[in-house]
Parts: sequence; structure tokens; C-alpha cells
Amino acid sequence: MKGKPIRLKHCIHVAATDIDPGGTTNVKHVDALVNGSVLAARNALDNSCSRLTEFHRKHLSEIFVSLKHTYDAIRYLIRKGHQSPITVDAMALARIQLETIYAIALIAEKPESLDIYIKNHWKGHYLRFLHERENYKNLSNRKNFYFTQGILILEKLRKDCGVSDDEKSTIDSDELGIPLPAGTSAKKIEDFPTPTRALERIKTVETRKMLTYLYPEYRHLCSFVHLSPLPKFLKGIFDDRSRYSSLFSQGEREEIFHKAVADEALWIGFLSIAQCAAELICFYPNDLELRKTVGDCWEVLSKSSFPAKSVYEIRTKSLIGII
Repeated sequence: MKGKPIRLKHCIHVAATDIDPGGTTNVKHVDALVNGSVLAARNALDNSCSRLTEFHRKHLSEIFVSLKHTYDAIRYLIRKGHQSPITVDAMALARIQLETIYAIALIAEKPESLDIYIKNHWKGHYLRFLHERENYKNLSNRKNFYFTQGILILEKLRKDCGVSDDEKSTIDSDELGIPLPAGTSAKKIEDFPTPTRALERIKTVETRKMLTYLYPEYRHLCSFVHLSPLPKFLKGIFDDRSRYSSLFSQGEREEIFHKAVADEALWIGFLSIAQCAAELICFYPNDLELRKTVGDCWEVLSKSSFPAKSVYEIRTKSLIGII
């Protein structure tokens, strides 16, 4: 599918069995599983790995910390309930979680992608700095920061991120038209791939199938980030001042809240962390703590959520073994 749009026909995984339709899951138990999987992932990354440098492992560990913070933010918003329109923004946060699976899956197959991820981190800071500097360079009270203090900070970060002199000079040349210094060669920092671009680079069949299956869900969650009628409509339903709220009874509003926001955001947040942790098994196949903790997560996920059940059948089962 390289270079071609992802169609729904590519994203089908026909369910052979049902999840438990009457099953319930204690959300505090889910919280504990999330905490456990993040801890197991970070513990694994404390250990050396032939495919990852210490620098890479530290960055990956911080990604898991960030996933946990975002999950906590989703839980915070969901607790506001169906009478608060801000709960809908949990779906935008769920999109961040799901997108991370694409990044971690790519890194699991091609660890060198992590260098692109880290360098783009610095490039983003530097581009913003250059934009501000060019706008405010004539203001005397800002010159010290833009021509001394800020540059020193960015230089420390540049070296930490492994950005070369050539790569920095190429940004200056491309963005501001500054000629490359003598002895410098143009060297661009590649953009870290979006989910669709990550899919094009991944070769492992089951990983591609999993990410392709998840793509319609990712596309749906993108509507909560970009300008779209859907989040505005849902916020209106949960806002007593909106005309949309009068279209539904209290019971209907509560049902919409659970089906369209709370359940989906929670399961996507949980699934994303569990799958990212599962992908680490590619680096640490002999880590029993990681396997067990991830397995505990998928014991719950595969019985409680159709998307999770499909992800487990397509990809995760081969990583952790049959539950």
C-alpha cells in the first residue's frame, strides 16, 4: 500500500468470537495495570540492549512516562461525567496515545528511527526560536536572550540530541537563506514519520496489519483535534446551555457519554500503553516481568474491547504468547 490511501477494505479483521457483552471492568484495576505496565517497561529499559544505546533507552523510558501522564489526564476528564462538555477533550488525548503505538512499532523494527525522533525534537525548538528571534531581534530588552542566553541553551540541547553542525547550518540555510559555512555540507534532518508514513516503512506483516486495522480509529480520533463538527456536537450535548442538550433525555446523554467518549477514550488509552509495552519484548525477549505484566493487561483488554481483541489476535499474541 506504499503511496496509496488506506481504504477500509485494508483495515478489516473479522471477529470470530464475541467479547463478554455483560462483562464489567473495575477502572481502578485498569489503573493498576497501567501503572504496572509502565513500571515494567521502564524497568526493562534500565537494562542494556544490543539494539539500543543508553541514550535511546532513556528517551524511550520518558515516552512511557508521558503515556502515563496522558492516561491520567484522560481519567481526570472522564471523571467530570456527562454534565461537563470538557470531557469530550479526552478523545483528543486518546489520539496522542494511539499515535504513539505507530511510533513505538516503527522504533521496535527500526531502532534508528529514534534518532530521527530525537533530532526532530531539537529542530522544532530551534525553528520556533529562530522565528521568535527574527520577529523580536530589534527589541533591546530581548537581545540578550535571542543572541546569547537562548543560543547557549539550544546548543546544550543540540549536542544532547546528536544534531551535527552540518544539520544545524542546513536549517539556517533552508529557513533563513544563510549561506552554508565553508567546509559545511548540506544535511537535512528527516521528518519523523506520521502514522501513514510509518506504515509505509514497516515491513513486518503482522505489525502492518495491526496498524492498518487501527487506522480508522486513529482517523476518527483526529476529528477531535482538527476542526470538525463532531466534538462541537458532543460538547453541545453535555452543555445545558446548548440547544443540542435539549434534544436528548438525561439517560440518553449519559449513554452517549459512555459509548462515544468515556469507554472509548479509556480503552484506547489503556490499549496504547499495553501495546507499546508489548513492543518492547522485541528488545527484551527474556524479560519475564515485562511479559507477565503485559500479559496481565491483555488478559483484561482482549475480553473487554473489540479493538483490543483484534490487536491481540493480529499482533500481540505472537509477542507475549497465548493468554
